[in-house]
Amino acid sequence: VYLRNQSCNFTISQFFGTESVGLFNKADSLNKKPRGMLSGSAYQVIFRALSKVQENKGQSKYLYLRTLTFVSTYALPFYVGLWWVAEPFIVTIYGQNWAGAAPVLKILVFTALLDIINNQSGAVSAARKMLGRELGIQMAAWACLIIAIIIGYRWGLEGIAWAFVAASLPPALLMG
Repeated sequence: VYLRNQSCNFTISQFFGTESVGLFNKADSLNKKPRGMLSGSAYQVIFRALSKVQENKGQSKYLYLRTLTFVSTYALPFYVGLWWVAEPFIVTIYGQNWAGAAPVLKILVFTALLDIINNQSGAVSAARKMLGRELGIQMAAWACLIIAIIIGYRWGLEGIAWAFVAASLPPALLMG
């Protein structure tokens, strides 16, 4: 995940400059806030619960799906609202200089549910001692991002944001 994030920063700084890195990082940071508050907290709880029932696949599946439902139910309204008011929110809170982050944020919001799936699936991998499998999936996702960035950078920051969305899909599908 760290390598994926830094790949975006590296590409943006090389092709668009440091100001664009700041805009992208502002949008990315705002996009991660609701997920971090909700999904991060749930991760700790579900990891402990799944560790206790790791041999019972039915119970593990039930806990995983309930957690996904719970976190998604609470996160989705935040993300719909963030998408809806991205530009006025950013301009009001951070000022007009940051308005360029709004279109990127509106795109990155589409990674929210995929990231929730990825995060909670990570708890399953950790509890069931399958971190090697997860590492392979995360490395494949990084490779997907590199390819998507090569295709998307031609469309500026928004193209890189769509590359990030596209690269979030494989780990969510493979981890979930």
